[in-house]
Amino acid sequence: MHINGTPQTLVEEKKQEDDKKYITEEEEQERIREKEEELYNELSEDDYDQFLNECYDSWSYAGRSFTPSELLYGCDRQAYDEGFTEWKDGEMERLNEQACEMVAEELEEEGKEVKYE
Repeated sequence: MHINGTPQTLVEEKKQEDDKKYITEEEEQERIREKEEELYNELSEDDYDQFLNECYDSWSYAGRSFTPSELLYGCDRQAYDEGFTEWKDGEMERLNEQACEMVAEELEEEGKEVKYE
């Protein structure tokens, strides 16, 4: 049989078909790592502010209301920055789950499966 003008055995043809249909477990894990990194880098201070404001009550003083994120940012910027970094790192489990789901959907759309060895 000839593919692209090159004679090939049935075994070689089968391998080419498998290469198009399957990816290795290592390739899947690399895709997940890349997606995690992308999602991690998309986390912003706005996301952290939303987290703080959902977890803690606003505070009022002299007729003015302050959100927890405003207070922390304005009163102790170093604590805000450290908290932001810790919060991002704490989001990794959720991001991993999200990345796994996204990669699984991508593979399904591509018509590929993971070949576990």
